[in-house]
Amino acid sequence: MGFPGKFIKMNIHDIPQLRLINQQITQTKFKKPEEIVKYLGAVQSQDFSGAKWAIGLRLPNSLDKEVEKAFNEAKILRTHALRPTWHFVAPEDLKWITTLNAPQVKRIMSYYYKKLGLITDVIKKSNLIIEKSLRGKNYLTRTEIAKVLDENGVKASGQKLGHIVGEAELDTIICSGPRRGKQFTYALVEEVTPKVKDISREEALSKLAKIFFDSRGPATIKDFSKWSGLTQADCKRGLETVKSKFKSEIIDGKEYWFSSNSPSAISHQPLALLLPNYDEYISSYADYTVISDPETRSNLEKIGNALFWNHMVLNGKIVGSWRRVFKPKFIEIQFAPLVSLNKEEKAAFEESAEKFGDFFGSKVKLTDL
Repeated sequence: MGFPGKFIKMNIHDIPQLRLINQQITQTKFKKPEEIVKYLGAVQSQDFSGAKWAIGLRLPNSLDKEVEKAFNEAKILRTHALRPTWHFVAPEDLKWITTLNAPQVKRIMSYYYKKLGLITDVIKKSNLIIEKSLRGKNYLTRTEIAKVLDENGVKASGQKLGHIVGEAELDTIICSGPRRGKQFTYALVEEVTPKVKDISREEALSKLAKIFFDSRGPATIKDFSKWSGLTQADCKRGLETVKSKFKSEIIDGKEYWFSSNSPSAISHQPLALLLPNYDEYISSYADYTVISDPETRSNLEKIGNALFWNHMVLNGKIVGSWRRVFKPKFIEIQFAPLVSLNKEEKAAFEESAEKFGDFFGSKVKLTDL
């Protein structure tokens, strides 16, 4: 790799190791859940328990209840920020990230809006109703929002309700509120986020590019586009404004960008990880070429979309999947390796499973390894 004062050539085998470091998985300088989310910019969170674990595995000795507390206290917010799908974001970043991504998402969703009869007037009316009903930190569940809409002349259920609520998120009117037991609620963005100065689209592109390549490098423009949901043209514009802060290497015909502060010494010590589905280590990149061997990739393609799995990762490479089943007195961890594991590697995954149990305050029962 290129560094000030010396040149150390990066090869494709270094990329997973550097990503693990830059994503705060093998080492971290942070101590709080909200610090991890702020650093990563956006953390995919369709699976709420899995997303909390994604934060937890980046914070040694942290607990599920600590991440839950940060969420309920609005130190971490959840909204459809990118692509669009659920993401955790920092309160001060919610508006500019969502505003940057919203036009692209709305273009994609326009066909569905028309199909469901969500014309501009209906969306405007729905936004006003929702905003009024939540004012004063009157947190409501989606079902309760549907009832309020119905009482005010907007019939909405199923996909139509989902798109109405999603549109209110894209317009930065609503985001997550505190959980009510196991139920999710919505809050007004203006009541749970600090007042921040609006920034231009160009400034937002620049800011997002820096976050992405700092936290996920080495990565390509195509990776940035896949993660953000923005066009490659926009992503190139964003990188162009900050590329003086980064180094790049061309490997197998692809240009990888990474922070100038990336480590020059890389540890290759064995590391077994149980990553949740949609973890940023997996979902931030356009393909699995760097993080899987050819035989494993072939097996992944036969099974289907691996993004939906929980991933067994060994030394930065996907080696299988795992499943968790929460039971009253323990968590059952079911392993499904795609490669043969030796005794030491099996022991490492068993240790990772114990850490997963510790995070959720539960014993674990292991099967199929």
